[in-house]
Amino acid sequence: MSDIPFGLAKIEDSKNYWTSDLLPMKKPNIHRIAETTIFQNDTETKDLFHNIQKERKIWWRKLAQFPSRFKLTEEKKIKNCNVVDIEAQFSFGNVIVEKIAYHTDVRKLFSQVDSKKDFTNVQMVEHKASLDWGCLALLCDAYDMNKSNKMHLHSKLAPHKVAFHIKRTNNEENTQSDDLNRFVLYLNNMLRSRGLNTILTTSEKIINTCLIPFIISVDATSLENGIIYIRDRSTTLSEAIHVTDLVKYIILRC
Repeated sequence: MSDIPFGLAKIEDSKNYWTSDLLPMKKPNIHRIAETTIFQNDTETKDLFHNIQKERKIWWRKLAQFPSRFKLTEEKKIKNCNVVDIEAQFSFGNVIVEKIAYHTDVRKLFSQVDSKKDFTNVQMVEHKASLDWGCLALLCDAYDMNKSNKMHLHSKLAPHKVAFHIKRTNNEENTQSDDLNRFVLYLNNMLRSRGLNTILTTSEKIINTCLIPFIISVDATSLENGIIYIRDRSTTLSEAIHVTDLVKYIILRC
């Protein structure tokens, strides 16, 4: 293996025991995992192992409503590798979302290879994220009964990103109302063309049920100056932006 660092990635079903303390089973629970394996020089692999721990912990915390619940466990020795888990801590127990392993003797992992000289001075770091357990952890994090009876998904996880609200007045003419409807359709199509899912509804209940993170409000003045108002559902704060900045604004936050 002269061309290193070298990496492999795959998504597959796994039958390995996962979070067995939380959900003890007689048989291994089948779950979907995303696995990345990186081969590196033995002089640099340990630093890589620690850097991946930090990066992955930060990644999980960025998606969480309560970031501090995602923590690294103590490093433990299992056979010929060092293993660290990333777990989400809840009142009902801890959910392991990812396992990071540092293999110091790669040759033992490839016993079927005739020539093991290629693995001299080569070590390996692999990390496996459980897509099923990770999804469960983020959903439980979004709905914390000790804090609120409402669910707050991170905007990157929400299936629908934007809903629209038209501010109407009692003396509004039919022509102006039609223009506002067409304006909303224009904004809607502009976002959808960039792969951002939206919902066209006047029901506040649907907006809350679908956990839509951003609500765009338009009124008669929006037709004149292009200024629209975006309310962040998690913070309840509104921000005025120009319509030309809408796509960039949503993409940066989703």
